[in-house]
Amino acid sequence: DGLVSPSPDLDLWWRIRSRGEDAGALILSRDGDRCDVGYLGVLPPLRRRGVAADAVRLALGRAAAVGAGELSLLVDSRNLPAIHLYRRFGFAIGGSREVFRLQ
Repeated sequence: DGLVSPSPDLDLWWRIRSRGEDAGALILSRDGDRCDVGYLGVLPPLRRRGVAADAVRLALGRAAAVGAGELSLLVDSRNLPAIHLYRRFGFAIGGSREVFRLQ
């Protein structure tokens, strides 16, 4: 009855803390030998302090630790700080789509 979703692998979900306070979240999902960054967000007042870079390092490390041969993600093409961050870690653009928000 109703919609059923698979149980998340909570070992791939993290609350990000920085200097003793909540700073954001990182959620990975795993499908065979592939991991995907489902969500990586840092609270606005804590951005540009290296928190997101630490989260990307964690994502790469955890993906490798679970045997993933690939780590992928989606990022809004207008989010230039995030694009620069991911490129610093060797991510490459694999495709592009336009996304529209429904009001």
